[in-house]
Amino acid sequence: MIFGHLGIAALVGSTQRDRIGSRLFIALLAASFAPDVVDIAYFVAGICSPYGLFSHSIPAALIEGASIGGIALLVTDSWRIALAFLAVVLLHVPADMVTGYKILVPGGDLLGLQFYQRPLYDFVAEAAVIVTGWLAIQRADIHMRWAVSRRVLVGLLIAQAACDIVIAGPGLHLKPNACRAA
Repeated sequence: MIFGHLGIAALVGSTQRDRIGSRLFIALLAASFAPDVVDIAYFVAGICSPYGLFSHSIPAALIEGASIGGIALLVTDSWRIALAFLAVVLLHVPADMVTGYKILVPGGDLLGLQFYQRPLYDFVAEAAVIVTGWLAIQRADIHMRWAVSRRVLVGLLIAQAACDIVIAGPGLHLKPNACRAA
């Protein structure tokens, strides 16, 4: 899952009773990529995290989500918003199970539908999540014109299509991985 994570964050954000402004909503969108950011940090540090073991497994996502949720609680003093941040990070894992191939628990089997191997399937799955999140934000009591703009929706779908074209290329990968370099 690439841009579909933003759709998931929009869905979670649309359920908030506490008023969230643009800055907090952008932070929620950014939090949806936390396991990927951790993966990239491992790559930069030269640490092999096989199949997302240290970033996308359930224990890793719990640590990442609790950390980000804790920061959100300190910043907003709202348990609801903190739980929204935790949920967005935790939902990254099942979303990636649709598109990728990951280890959910240390010593566990590799799981996932591997839609990255079928870019058209990947695009359809991610587009469905993106559109669903965009529609949810439109219907929510969140007043951010930029977030409900059709331009945003079209831009996300075009960006996702471009990523799927890159994925379809021979030997190309969107995320760097220190395990490949080793």
